Amino acid sequence: SGSRFRALETRATHPAVIRQRSHRFGARRSHRPGASDKAKCVRSPPPDMRTRLPDWLTFRRFAATTTGLTLTLMMLGVYTAATGSGLACSAQWPLCDNGLLPQSIPSFIEWFHRLVAMVTGFFILGTAAWAWRRDDRRVRLASTLALVLLPLQVGFGAVTVTLNGALPSGYSVPTHAAHLFTALSIFGAL
Repeated sequence: SGSRFRALETRATHPAVIRQRSHRFGARRSHRPGASDKAKCVRSPPPDMRTRLPDWLTFRRFAATTTGLTLTLMMLGVYTAATGSGLACSAQWPLCDNGLLPQSIPSFIEWFHRLVAMVTGFFILGTAAWAWRRDDRRVRLASTLALVLLPLQVGFGAVTVTLNGALPSGYSVPTHAAHLFTALSIFGAL
């Protein structure tokens, strides 16, 4: 019975048997010098498991978060304009008060609006990129429209705070209206 056990043990560790098992269970062989055939058989996860997102992160939730951020940004922009904080950063863009951080409360309001705008812009970019990986044509077009309008919106914001004295219509009602209309268009596209 001892020789029978050794025969079974030898068969179980034979390279051909290990190869059969590894192909049957989806394992891949590693070619490390000096490793035994049994150690060469390494089980790796399927390709779709390596790039899989968490179950709670769906396109719908990401797009809803982007839309919520856009709405929050619009409300923050209205608050910034209503308090007159739009010019608090000494007509500098993208800097504020000759630096990265604000020096007063009105400057902080404007700076925070810019920070939220930057984060929202990255979310819009991510939504558009994710939409292009989906099959729904309407979603792709809408998110692409939001992405195309984004540089225009940034430009209106920059004109609003920097060219207020250089242009006759810098910090005026038409510029604010264009800035708000573009924000509403992005919000509607999302």
